[in-house]
Amino acid sequence: MTGLVVALFGWAPRATTAAWAVLVLLMALGEFGVLWNAPDWVIDLSPFQHTPHLPVSSGWTLPLAGLVAVAALLIAGDFSGWRTRDVPA
Repeated sequence: MTGLVVALFGWAPRATTAAWAVLVLLMALGEFGVLWNAPDWVIDLSPFQHTPHLPVSSGWTLPLAGLVAVAALLIAGDFSGWRTRDVPA
């Protein structure tokens, strides 16, 4: 979520408030997706679905590494967008 906010801030600063809507949607999917009979692929869109549950069992490193990689790509995209913005001094 932080990577999304940072990427939005770099490319479309006025759209950063949309990250709140995305957060609410993903939290609602995580909590109520089963009750709404949402397909598994829709529920799997939430990054909160891929974090390990406590106590940590085996097989948690790959999903966590994927989340870190996506966040790093979003933040790197932000820096490229930040460089192209015209910010008055």
